[in-house]
Amino acid sequence: ILFMMEMFSLNLKPKIFVYFIFVIKINFKALKLCYNYYVKYIFFVYGDISSMNRIQKIQKAKSFLEMMAHQINPISQVSCEDEILKDVSIRNCLVFVSSLLDELIANDGNVVKVVEKTPFSIDNIETTNIDINEKPISIQTLTNNINKQIDNDTMKKFRSLKIKYWLISKGFLSVKKTHVMRQVSEIITTKESVEAGIVSENTINKKTGEIKTRIKLTKEGQQYVIDNLKNILECNFKMSDLEDEEE
Repeated sequence: ILFMMEMFSLNLKPKIFVYFIFVIKINFKALKLCYNYYVKYIFFVYGDISSMNRIQKIQKAKSFLEMMAHQINPISQVSCEDEILKDVSIRNCLVFVSSLLDELIANDGNVVKVVEKTPFSIDNIETTNIDINEKPISIQTLTNNINKQIDNDTMKKFRSLKIKYWLISKGFLSVKKTHVMRQVSEIITTKESVEAGIVSENTINKKTGEIKTRIKLTKEGQQYVIDNLKNILECNFKMSDLEDEEE
């Protein structure tokens, strides 16, 4: 209104008048926006926590922790010389807890319970439900079929190496030293392999053209491994045991 009175007294042109009205309108919107943010800020700092949702409560707690970590009173927003907050270790703890709240906020305020997984055990699975393929499959594929029967959230996965090591310890597989650019260990079949349903198959790497021997389990071999899962789990054989025998 004061602007309008001033413009009429100065006999300003209509275009300039419109310009001033536009500026006033823009400034009013800016003031209104600032006011809304100010109201939200006052509610956030001084508001009743009981009227907030879970995320807002966590955000408020996080802001309070961060301010105290920087020796600022979260209520008055003024720097404070508190003896407790002068301790660096305490301030670091506040920052650490604040970072944990970040993870909580990212998870929509839900607490994720971390349960330590138990070692793989066949006591809680039904071995008859493990898929057996009609065609020969790799040891890793059989291992994947076994792991489909466990609860991945509470139990550790079964490892294919346990099967390989057990088959080596029983003489169904052997380890051959091959010299290429360097000495490498290659797992191969033995005379006893056929009886247990274990076969070898040469495969070609499409990228490098390298020929590699893969161990596969026939239907009978898959069943043989499943029937001996308990013995496989109890086997403590390691590749280093072979090296010790050679020495």
